[in-house]
Amino acid sequence: MTTYRFAGFALSLIVATFASAQGKPGEGLPTLIRSNEQLGTRLLNSMHMASPDQNVAIAPPPITLMFALFRADAREETDKILGWDSALDLRYSSRMFIGALDSGPSDPPKPEKLLGNQSLMPAGEDSIWMANAIVYRTPKVKEVFAPYFVRNSQRFYHLDFVNIGDRKPQSEDLRQATRGLALATLPAFDIGNDFAYVGSLHLSCSWQGNLFVLNPEIDGDFAVRSGGTKPVHMMDGEKDFFDHAQTDEFEAITLPCSIGSMTVVMPAQEKSIEDLSQKIVSNPSLVSAALHREFGAVVMPSFDFAFHSELRPVLERYGFKSLFGVMRQIILVPESHLTEVNQSGRIRADRAGVYAEASTLGGGILGGIMGGPTPFHMVVNRPFLFFVHDDAANILLFAGVVMDPTQN
Repeated sequence: MTTYRFAGFALSLIVATFASAQGKPGEGLPTLIRSNEQLGTRLLNSMHMASPDQNVAIAPPPITLMFALFRADAREETDKILGWDSALDLRYSSRMFIGALDSGPSDPPKPEKLLGNQSLMPAGEDSIWMANAIVYRTPKVKEVFAPYFVRNSQRFYHLDFVNIGDRKPQSEDLRQATRGLALATLPAFDIGNDFAYVGSLHLSCSWQGNLFVLNPEIDGDFAVRSGGTKPVHMMDGEKDFFDHAQTDEFEAITLPCSIGSMTVVMPAQEKSIEDLSQKIVSNPSLVSAALHREFGAVVMPSFDFAFHSELRPVLERYGFKSLFGVMRQIILVPESHLTEVNQSGRIRADRAGVYAEASTLGGGILGGIMGGPTPFHMVVNRPFLFFVHDDAANILLFAGVVMDPTQN
């Protein structure tokens, strides 16, 4: 029997339901946004618990959309875990979800330009940009993918199918399929695979107004988990009105960008970041519900770190098992199944704004205001969570934990 090794590199980009039932009109997009938020906070909590001393981050849209793409082969468990109505057709909603996250140019910025040793991001580069493709070799079968899968993927998700002939896909094939956007964050690729789904997400978002850019960085101390403090460079923010909250459990602030925002959440003194993260998993609106408009300023460390996560063990604990079994609906080669889901990326926040990109690889076998209240002054000097959303649909793009801003 012909076997077909499969590697999929998913990122923020495809969703397919392949169902004729419609569900409630208008329900699909809010459902996707909500499930993406819940999955992202849950994965972040799991990865932090596994590496409590390390900076970690996750880009949930590609993972959410990857499961939606393969929903036909794992409908019951996917719907249960992600809270999707079994009658809900997500195809058109997915196209809107993708559209909200594609504000970039027709030609993506070059990763080497944006990931260089620059202290600030280049001006005029604000964008959210995605690229995705399936790269595969031709095994000794007439058709690899179900025709409806190809048709729906191309129509609703702008997915390119790239046949490279008899040779096995290489990392360079994936880079070319995404026009180079996956260059900097491509996860390790198994050269034994016959198939790869590759997607890349890029975010470049300058701070709104003169939030940090006019003030030089100042020296500060950051309390680390192991005890003691480390000297760090702190960004000194301008006073303005912000969405801010200070409760018995945490202090939080939402920092606006040109096309999105970053919410920074720091546990209160004597509270643990692990407990706070778990509470956000249980109640994703915990922070947003507490925010209110206030005048003040924030001082926080800049950070720049790479992240990599092997997600299959975590996803299996959540209950995703069918996709790691046999996939019969969308892949026509017998005994095809997903074997791995990995994500790599990098995120940076500095005086100019936020820059981030990530790539997910799923591998498998195919076989200045006066008056008013006293201004708040938030000093982020101990481990904190961050959540980056877009402006168009409030979709969670990146979530992370900074345990030590000096880690890279």
